[in-house]
Amino acid sequence: MLQTPINVEPSGGRVKTVGDTISMGFTFQGDLLTFVQGQVRDMEDNGGSTLGTLNYVMPQGGHLSVIHNGQRVGYVDSDGWMAARLVPGHNYKHFFRLFQHYPEGMRSGSTSIAGRPMPDMYYARGKIYQKNYTSYNNKSAYARGDVCTSSGYIYACNTAITKNEDDEYNSDGSSFNASHWTRVYSNQTVIEPNLENIKEPFYYGWDTTEEGTTTHHEILLGAIYMDIMYERHMISAYDKTTGIVSFQKVTFNPNTQGYTAQEVTRIQDDTLSSGSYFKIDKHNAYKMYVNYLETGWYDFKWRNKPTITTTVELSADRETASRAEKDALGVGFNCEGTYAHSEAVGLKWYQYQLYALDIDAYSTTRNYTVGDKVIYNGKAYYCRSATSGTFNPSKWTETNIQSSGELIEETDRIFSYDLQAGFPVHPFTYGHYVKLNIATQDDDMANTIYAVGRAEEDPEHGYDDIEFTPVSINDQPFIANDQSNDITIYDSKITLNWETNAMYTFGIFRREIYKDGTVARFAHFLGNAKQSYIHHGMYGFRFIDYSAANNSTYQYEIVVKDDRTGANYGAPCCAVYVYNVHTKWEGWRIIGLTPKEDKVNRHYMQVGDEWKFISEIDSGDITRNITSALHVGTSAYAKTTRNNTKYESGSFTANLLSVSCPDNQVIDDIERVNKWMDFICGDNPFLLKSDKGDVWVVSIVNSPSRQYDETYDPIYTKVRYEWAESKNKNKCVFY
Repeated sequence: MLQTPINVEPSGGRVKTVGDTISMGFTFQGDLLTFVQGQVRDMEDNGGSTLGTLNYVMPQGGHLSVIHNGQRVGYVDSDGWMAARLVPGHNYKHFFRLFQHYPEGMRSGSTSIAGRPMPDMYYARGKIYQKNYTSYNNKSAYARGDVCTSSGYIYACNTAITKNEDDEYNSDGSSFNASHWTRVYSNQTVIEPNLENIKEPFYYGWDTTEEGTTTHHEILLGAIYMDIMYERHMISAYDKTTGIVSFQKVTFNPNTQGYTAQEVTRIQDDTLSSGSYFKIDKHNAYKMYVNYLETGWYDFKWRNKPTITTTVELSADRETASRAEKDALGVGFNCEGTYAHSEAVGLKWYQYQLYALDIDAYSTTRNYTVGDKVIYNGKAYYCRSATSGTFNPSKWTETNIQSSGELIEETDRIFSYDLQAGFPVHPFTYGHYVKLNIATQDDDMANTIYAVGRAEEDPEHGYDDIEFTPVSINDQPFIANDQSNDITIYDSKITLNWETNAMYTFGIFRREIYKDGTVARFAHFLGNAKQSYIHHGMYGFRFIDYSAANNSTYQYEIVVKDDRTGANYGAPCCAVYVYNVHTKWEGWRIIGLTPKEDKVNRHYMQVGDEWKFISEIDSGDITRNITSALHVGTSAYAKTTRNNTKYESGSFTANLLSVSCPDNQVIDDIERVNKWMDFICGDNPFLLKSDKGDVWVVSIVNSPSRQYDETYDPIYTKVRYEWAESKNKNKCVFY
C-alpha cells in the first residue's frame, strides 16, 4: 500500500534560487516503494506546459530499487538538466507518481527486486455497457458507447445518432455509417465514455551495448487493472469517445528476469461467426485497481538571488548622523544596507547580527607574517606572504570568518525598507563583523557580511587634555584605575558620579566579573551619562545603573563619546575602569517603567516608583517556558516539536509592610494598600529583581490580589501577583 508522501520539497510556494542545485523529494510513507516519477510544469506558459518526466528512483541492472517506510527519496539536478529549462521569475508546480511491485525475485544480499506490478489499491468501479449484441437497427437512436453488430463485426457508437425535428431519423441513421462507429475487438470491452484519469501503462526503458550490439530493455512500472467476474485484465488504452477499453496481458521474460506487457493474443478471428468475442453481459460490475499513486501538485518559485550590500562604521563617523542619533547610540556601530531584485520582488524583512572577532583592522605601520589575519575594506584576509605598508591584495587571501565569530547581539526582524540598524557596543576590545539577513516577499533568504577591525586610538582626538575626577559610587568614594578599589553596594541600583573639565558625552558600559575572577568578554551598554555645570569650568556627571543584579560583581567602563563640536569618538585611553563593585541587598524589588521610544536596537524605559519586599516572601515556581508539543503517532516512540519561546514566568507573594527608621515602626495602612494596588495594576512593564540575582522586564498577568491577616495589630496585608517576562533586559536602557 502506498500513502501520500510527507516532507515534500519544494512545496508551499518555496523559492528555489538561480545558481543553487535543485533538489526535489519527500519522505516515503507506505509498505514498499519501487519506482518514482515526477513532472514539473511551468504555470506562466499557457497554464502549465510540462518540462519533462523526472525519474527519481532508477532501476539498477534491470532491477527495481526497494524503498521502505520512512526513507527519504529525492532527485538532485546535479547535471543542471532542470535548471536549464526553468525561467527566472516564473512559478512552477510538480507532482510525484509512486509505484509498487510484488517483492518476488528478491536476491540474497541485494536491495533490488525484479517484480511485477502489485495493484492492491482500489481506483474506480462501474458497469459494463456491452450486452447480447443486436444488429444495427436503422429505426433506433444510438448514444455514444452503445454497441451493435454489422456485417458480422462488433461496433461501439462514437457519435450519437438522434431524431430530427420531424420525429424522423436523420440521414446518418438510415443506414450503417462506419464513420459513426468504432470496431470492438476480442481484447476489448465497452464501459462508460468520458471517464477521466484512465491512463495507459507506464514503462521505463533503457539501452545496453555489448560487443557493439545495442539492446533495448523495458520495465513495466504500473498500470490500471480491471477485475470483471473472475478475470483481471490490464488496461492498455481507453477511448473516451466510445468507452472502449483495450486490454493487455503480462508475460514473464526469463532472460531479463522481468515482466513485460504485450497485446492480448487473439485466439480466434474477431468475426461473430467464430463465436469467440467477449460475451460479457451488460450490468456486469467491474472494479479497477492500480499499483501507483499520483500526488497532488506542489508549487514553487524560480527566482534570481537578490542583490544586497551592507556597510558598517563607527556611528559618529556617519556624516549624515544627527546629534540625537549620535547621543542615542553611544560608542558603537551604524549599519546600512541596500537591496535590489531583478524580478522586482519586494523586501519582506531584514535583520542585523553582530559577531565579535579577535582580529584587528589592517595597519600600514605593522609588519605582517604568514598566517596573520586582518580586516580590510569590510572583508577578512590571512597573510600568505610577508608584507607591510599599503595593503597589497597579492599578499593576502580572503577567508571565511562566519564560523569563527561569536554572536553577541542581533536585532529583531525589521519589516521595513530602511535597512538601517545600530549596535551600541564598545569597538575597542574586539574586531567585529555584521551579518545582514533578509527575506523577500517570496520568502527567499539571503545574507551578506561586513567586517570591522578592532578600533584603534585616534591620535587627533585622543583627549589627552581631559580632566577626569571620580567622585563617588552610591555616596562612597572610589579610586579610578585601581584594582584595589572594592566597594559593596547595599541598594538595588548603582549610582556613579564624576567630574570633568569639558562638556563631553560619556557612554557607560558594564562587564560582569565571574566568581573565578575572570571578566566577561563583552561589555553591556547601559546608556549615556547626564551632566550638569558645577563651578570653575567643571561639569558633574551622574549615571544610575537600575538593572544591576543582586549578589553580582561588576566592572564599569566610562568611555568618552565625543564633545559638543562633533569630534570623533574617543580612544580606549579615555575609558575609566571601576573595579569590584559588589551588590548585596535583601528582599525583592519591582520598579515601574514607562516605555519611551525604540532606537538603535534598544528599548528606552523611564524609571518610576520602586517597591521593596522583605517579609514573608514566597517566589513560587519560576518557569522557563519552552512551548513544546507532544505528537503520538503509530511509531513506537513519540515525537516532539517546539518553537523558539524562552521567556520566564512566575508568581510572587509577600507582606506589603515596610519598616520606618529609626523607630522601627511597621507601616501597613490602607493608604499604602491603595498605592500598591494602583501601582501593580498599571498598564506598563516593570523591572523585577530577585534577591537571588535575577533581573527581568515583566508584564503583570491575570489579576493581582491581596489578603488581610487579622491576627496581627496592625493588620498585615499579604499581596500576590503573577508575571511573565516581556522584553530582553539586555536590549533595554533604563533612565
